[in-house]
Amino acid sequence: MSADCGASKILPGNLKVHPKLNLYFGTTAIYRGFSQLEMAGRLIRFMRNGAIRFKNDFIRLDAGSVIVDGSAVLLLGGGDHRVAALSAALVAKGGSLLGDDVTLWDPVDRFLHPVGFPITLDRDLAHASFPALAPSPPRRRRHNQSAVPRVWPVPLRPGDLGGSYAMQATPIGHVMMVEFRDGATAVEPIKATQAVFGAARSVRNLEIWGERSLIAFRELYQRVPFFRLATSSVDDAADAIVRSLSDVERVS
Repeated sequence: MSADCGASKILPGNLKVHPKLNLYFGTTAIYRGFSQLEMAGRLIRFMRNGAIRFKNDFIRLDAGSVIVDGSAVLLLGGGDHRVAALSAALVAKGGSLLGDDVTLWDPVDRFLHPVGFPITLDRDLAHASFPALAPSPPRRRRHNQSAVPRVWPVPLRPGDLGGSYAMQATPIGHVMMVEFRDGATAVEPIKATQAVFGAARSVRNLEIWGERSLIAFRELYQRVPFFRLATSSVDDAADAIVRSLSDVERVS
């Protein structure tokens, strides 16, 4: 990989011009913009995806995972990028990060394994939830169109959010199947068939695991609580998860 960070220039009238930043993988540009924070986020996400791409001894999931009050919560979102924001919100409540929107699950030893990278959250979502850590995204104007935000990922370290990294593999304690939709936030139990086939949609390496992933989720369903979480708000969803975990503990 290589980077071209350019150099700032001072034009007549004391006008400062910031350089355009470029990040390359070989000869392919994977970032072009003006923010070092965004370039760092793009680099971290690229490295993370490359590092886990061939880890087929794990079931790789489009899912977040956070340890909350000693219990690992798996957040199945079917690839929705807002799951990373929900993971960050739980870390901000004192949780320990396993994975932001990518999770490694070993169904043999039944543990979630830490991915080990910072959260990479799209800048608009990062600013909405953590404005002190992520400036608002710049806006660009296309021909005959109103200005729209330029969205790149930015990195958020768990320590800056008030949480921490998970340091060891942890068994799944609860599974939340997250659906972002309009309406009030609600948490409800989910039936086995919906849980198993819904969870399988989050498997990134389904071509490797195939029907074994369905068996693994069926076994998981028999051991830990599965819930459907419907929400339109990341913050409300995080609060609902913390409350539901507390309710499950009291019942058990």
